[in-house]
Amino acid sequence: MDQKKSIFAKEPWWKRRSKLEKKLVLSLLGIVIAFIIFIALVCVKYVIPERPCHSSHCLLAASQVIGSIDTTVDPCDDFFTFACGKFIEQIHGDIEATSIKALEEKVARQVAELIKEPIKEDDHPFVKIQKQLFQNCMNETEEEQENALNIFNETIRELQGWPVVEGFEWDEQLFDWKRAIYQLRRKGLPYAIFFDVQVMPCLVNKTRNAVYLSEPFVIRVEEEHKESYKRYMVEAAVAMGAEEKLAIVELEKVFDLIDRVHKIVKENDRPNNYTMADVKRELLKERYTIDEYQKRHEALDWLSFINGILKPAGKLTKSDYVYFPTEKFVESLLSLLDKTPRRIQANYIMWNVLDSTITYLNKKLQQIENNYLCVADRSLQSNDRYKFCKRVINRTFRPSPVYINYARKYLPVEKRNKVKEMLTNIKGEFTELLKQSSWLDAESKEKALEKAQSMTGVIGTPGDYFNDDIYDTFKMEPKFAEDVTESNFFEIMLQNARHQVDLSFARIHKPNDDAYNDIVYHRAVATVNAMYSPSDNAMVLPVAILQGIFYDQDRPQYLNYGALGSIIGHEITHGFCKDASTFDKDGNEVESVWSNATAEAFERQIQCIIQDAEDFDVEDTEATINGTLTLEENIADYTGVKVAYAAYKNWVRVHGEEPQLTGVGYTPYQLFWVSSISHECYQLSGKSLEQSLKRDSHALNVYRATAPIRNSAEFAKDFNCPLNSKMNPPDKCQIF
Repeated sequence: MDQKKSIFAKEPWWKRRSKLEKKLVLSLLGIVIAFIIFIALVCVKYVIPERPCHSSHCLLAASQVIGSIDTTVDPCDDFFTFACGKFIEQIHGDIEATSIKALEEKVARQVAELIKEPIKEDDHPFVKIQKQLFQNCMNETEEEQENALNIFNETIRELQGWPVVEGFEWDEQLFDWKRAIYQLRRKGLPYAIFFDVQVMPCLVNKTRNAVYLSEPFVIRVEEEHKESYKRYMVEAAVAMGAEEKLAIVELEKVFDLIDRVHKIVKENDRPNNYTMADVKRELLKERYTIDEYQKRHEALDWLSFINGILKPAGKLTKSDYVYFPTEKFVESLLSLLDKTPRRIQANYIMWNVLDSTITYLNKKLQQIENNYLCVADRSLQSNDRYKFCKRVINRTFRPSPVYINYARKYLPVEKRNKVKEMLTNIKGEFTELLKQSSWLDAESKEKALEKAQSMTGVIGTPGDYFNDDIYDTFKMEPKFAEDVTESNFFEIMLQNARHQVDLSFARIHKPNDDAYNDIVYHRAVATVNAMYSPSDNAMVLPVAILQGIFYDQDRPQYLNYGALGSIIGHEITHGFCKDASTFDKDGNEVESVWSNATAEAFERQIQCIIQDAEDFDVEDTEATINGTLTLEENIADYTGVKVAYAAYKNWVRVHGEEPQLTGVGYTPYQLFWVSSISHECYQLSGKSLEQSLKRDSHALNVYRATAPIRNSAEFAKDFNCPLNSKMNPPDKCQIF
């Protein structure tokens, strides 16, 4: 029996398999096990939600979201009120209480802490000089202010005096407005009274510099403030020694001249819808050699006038090219000056000089200015000595040493690298959009992709700001360090102003200096904003915007990509709209990087966005958004949030899903959209609303917040918005 059993019993299943079958079974088993492990990992990383984030940074973010959103509102019906409703209600419509204003005030405090610090032994020499100068300004005595007034009066006497003060002893035969302008320039005083003169990169060759003449800045006095301004003029002149009756008569004529010059400047303002290409074409029309221009406009000796201002730092010949203002402006202004008596010319010039420097002078004059500003614009009052000193000191240095220290303290290398990663990710997504854009033909798309590849990002401030070599870009008069401790504050300011203009004018005929141009970016360090420079093909993220509601490296990235990421995408997009289509990948001005076919296709593509803006219903007014005026910004808004969202989804694929915020009850993707409009949470009304609709190239904030989202399929999916709901219309506008 036992033997029979052994004969008829089957061999085990495994032994009956051939070698090939065994190999196949083992391979299949390995695949199944690997698949199970993979699914488990995916579940852990992507499916199984992590517990909410309880860090202090997350708790702060959660409280901000809870304090902003109005959960009684359906986000598919009115996303702006849903995301901002509670916050707007809490600030009671106060435009000064917005999150951006709060961040600007925070930045101001941060800068104040640095500039008020005592001078340290290990401070860089430039930092020591700036701190010393700040202390001099803050501690300026009444005696020193009187000395400043004496310096001012002596300067005015050298300019043949101020007629309204000297009365009938003033000799008009000794006065020439051009000579007065030359002397003001060399004294370090404001000289752009009738024409401004600047040295900037040449439009036709970016590697060289050129001289530009342009219209001056002329104060625009609102109708309701005109009498107050006239009273300010008279009181200031009387304080300088004028007789009141004479001052009333003569300064009325000066005010009339101010009004006339302002109208001439205004008539030559470029339209709000002018693109950079339009501006370039207009400037190129007015590019002449001095000799050519002299033959067209003989009323002024242009070579003598320009060199009189440039002297002693630069000099032109009659064969040099200069960019002039429009012919209409030049003809109108010179005709007006020809008809204006010398006495009024002199009073006008001296008033401009006093108005620009009055804050440096004695208490009596400062109070006269403050009395006017109290009526016209409280934000410009100089009662706050710190604000005045900070503003003056920052103008004195190019760049400001305190801004280098600010970058070092508030943008450590690790934080900068994380922002750089975000910028790179978003630029990558934008590049993908360019590749998919059907309205770009092959030639234009190739140039656009080259431009995207070449675009640089200035994060915080240019260069290695932790290396003291960065101070080599500073230019300062050799005696300045000595003067800081020995000279009158006002005198130091005049000396430095003169020196800075000399540095600028000395760049004529020299190659364009990138380090000098970087000063623009250094000066933006403490600005809560971002920008794109077409002439550098660079987007700039100042240190100040890399904090607060826009960025916190320790909070979830969906909030950072929503807030800061959308802004990064916005600025990148500016490099590829019509305005920037006349700049190539290196920032050189060209006719256009678009073919005619692409330009025509773009015009067709934008009609949807223009119409969408103009169809938007603005509450509390019959006025509408100007779709053409706001077009470039609207395109950047639409595209910015789109590429930021795509970049965040890619970030998640690499790093995994992030935890939710405690007590908020919304998914990370939903909070991305909430975060993307957090800086738009305010409400305009009355005059502010009217001015925004009439003049601002940015659309109304409610439209900016909702239009890109309303035209996003991803938003509708994340909030499960039904088709045909207000935030999920069936027809959506897209550019890229």
